[in-house]
Amino acid sequence: MSDTLQSVQQALRILDALQRKPELGITDVANELGCAMSTAHRLVATLAEAGYVQRSTTGRKYRLGPAMLGANDAAAIEHCIEKAQPHMESLRDLSGETVQLAILQKASIRFVAGVESRNIMRVTSRVGTIMPAHATASGKLLLSLREDAELARLYPDGLGEPLTPAGESTMDRFLEQVHRAREEGFGRSMNEVEMGVAALAVAVNRPKGRVLCALTVSGPTSRFGAGEQAGNPTRAALLKELRAHADRISVELTF
Repeated sequence: MSDTLQSVQQALRILDALQRKPELGITDVANELGCAMSTAHRLVATLAEAGYVQRSTTGRKYRLGPAMLGANDAAAIEHCIEKAQPHMESLRDLSGETVQLAILQKASIRFVAGVESRNIMRVTSRVGTIMPAHATASGKLLLSLREDAELARLYPDGLGEPLTPAGESTMDRFLEQVHRAREEGFGRSMNEVEMGVAALAVAVNRPKGRVLCALTVSGPTSRFGAGEQAGNPTRAALLKELRAHADRISVELTF
């Protein structure tokens, strides 16, 4: 096998590993490939130069870069991640819950940035994870910006099996939730990704008003207020802070 082909295969293995694990350090990469640290560093540096990986916010590890996000707005998303970090940390500290950014990729969402709650009982960060959009708060919010005809094209065979007993399996009920998100300006997911887990999501806008991604806060349903009753004070407070922080991120975006 030529050195070039071997290097390509090793680089693909790094990208595959980052699909499974949100972040990897050079030591992690060397262990994954069974290679020397110098080789791991060279491969990661090459991928970083091409935009396939990028340094994490701590600067000590690497995560998937904008070239791997699968979106035409990769540069804008990278810019948003950078500007959003302090606001996500602020929202995490105020709410006590995990805060993440998500983008829409056809009928799925990908979490591209996140800060974890410090509570023992918490939702873990899912940066790099791809999930069915129809089950998530961010997915419903981002899909609510699409026309119903486009939604029908995204789901030609329906939604498939729900992830949990509380998840939706019919298009009619799913469209009701999307229409609700469209009217209210936020998405919600209660026990639909995982039983006992709740989430709220609102839009982050680029300077000219076009939605770039969703800011979402998630945690145990017990801390989001029980049920779906109107005027729930716990949920209302979370939503108020979520919207305020999304607005602050949007204001700082320059493109």
